[in-house]
Amino acid sequence: MFKRRVEHSGKSTVFQFAFKIFFLHILNVPIMLVLTVLMINLDSIGIQVSNNTISATITLVCFLFYILFTYIESWRTGERDHNLVLYNRIKYNRFKALYAALISQIPGILLSLVLLIPVFGEKITADATRYARYFYLNFNYPIILLDDGYKVKFAYLIPVLFAVVPAVLGYFFGYKGKRILDKLMFIKPGDEKRKNLR
Repeated sequence: MFKRRVEHSGKSTVFQFAFKIFFLHILNVPIMLVLTVLMINLDSIGIQVSNNTISATITLVCFLFYILFTYIESWRTGERDHNLVLYNRIKYNRFKALYAALISQIPGILLSLVLLIPVFGEKITADATRYARYFYLNFNYPIILLDDGYKVKFAYLIPVLFAVVPAVLGYFFGYKGKRILDKLMFIKPGDEKRKNLR
């Protein structure tokens, strides 16, 4: 009666992985906008918050969301790839997470390189700076602090690491089947004795 959905379990490409990371990057922007509206309207309920506090709080929440969900998605991809490798569906690529994270950040990398190469004119540099800030909209606060006066152009390359580090670590631990949460909950793997969390 019901047709079973056919899943392409044998496919796990770098570009699919990169798209997932890129999607999390884009998803972070509406989260930032919602947080901005909520923080700005705190005045209506009698809570006074400075602009710097609002910017820092929003950046921190977006940063934690992005790091956490990129790590989780990378862990799942690593675990899935391990099973596919065992059944000879794909070949193991130790640099898959690194490639995927860098591909997901191609717009930001290209714009940052335009800023770093001095051969471009002022108009192109100004446009690239504006578009780089749009791409890294949810991480603008630390960038603006570092790039005061639009002089520290390498600051726009820093958010690339926000994708690379959790993706590489998550994929590695997922492929190895190691859960950080298990390390926090149990004294020894397989031991039923839990740590005293109180």
